[in-house]
Amino acid sequence: MKSYKDLPGLEDVVLEESYVLAVAATPGVVSFVLAVVLTPEHAEYVASEDGTSLCYRDGFLEFGGVTDLEWTGQGDPTAAEVTGEQDYGNIDAMAWDDRLYELEGDWGAMRITAAAVRLILEGSAGAGP
Repeated sequence: MKSYKDLPGLEDVVLEESYVLAVAATPGVVSFVLAVVLTPEHAEYVASEDGTSLCYRDGFLEFGGVTDLEWTGQGDPTAAEVTGEQDYGNIDAMAWDDRLYELEGDWGAMRITAAAVRLILEGSAGAGP
């Protein structure tokens, strides 16, 4: 299995520090709504005004052409942030090989067989809603 950092579009993000805000599985698609951490090497990185080194952007990690999904460990309660927003922790681990993607975090663990995966940042060209 290879690191998610080897996937095009994910080389300059840190999923382990990004917050999972929602997870949706529909026929053919699995989508994670994220507050994504971008590294300084990412083209859309903006230094934080409060002096922290983390750059958060709203976005989606989307698996398309899903033909098989195994999701275990569901049902853990969400965590409430100091802002009152709910989150499901982070994507603590993500590895892949060919069309198989394995992910895990507080929201559970997934084995996804999919044709493609892409990161969509809100406000970017070609971004979703």
